[in-house]
Amino acid sequence: MSAEELGKVAHRSSWSKDIVVWIGSDSGLAEAVRGVPAVSLDLLDLVPDTGDIPVADSERADLLRSRLDARLRQIREQETGRVILCVSNIPLLSRYRVGLRPFFDWFTGSQKMVILVMPGEMQEMRLPTHLEKDIRLDCADVIDYFDSCLRDPRSPHHIFREK
Repeated sequence: MSAEELGKVAHRSSWSKDIVVWIGSDSGLAEAVRGVPAVSLDLLDLVPDTGDIPVADSERADLLRSRLDARLRQIREQETGRVILCVSNIPLLSRYRVGLRPFFDWFTGSQKMVILVMPGEMQEMRLPTHLEKDIRLDCADVIDYFDSCLRDPRSPHHIFREK
């Protein structure tokens, strides 16, 4: 689906727990959702510094999930009206298999939508040194993961590309 199609989804009068994936530039996304209030969430902000991050994957996943839950509740309380949440550094969700449940549980609704942002050029994504060895930045794998999480025959259009 195109940026124009994303714009149509973003400008609907209400959403139904909509979560979509955007593959492209931040400027292209801003253009597609122009006129709709939006806030950003960088998942890297939820990851502790080198010394504080657990070693085991399961512990990292639990930590990321609990911090994401808390942050989503906070954003929902702050943003009382219609708003789109643009989430960056989404490979963290797929790497630790956190999934999308926190977004469905704590954020999405008739007036809240989530756009998972994947840069069109992978070199645009920068990870902290302590995570570079752990996070695989393979765009195809990340998109396949989210496609499987979002697949719904009632709403088959959930991945939008700038180009």
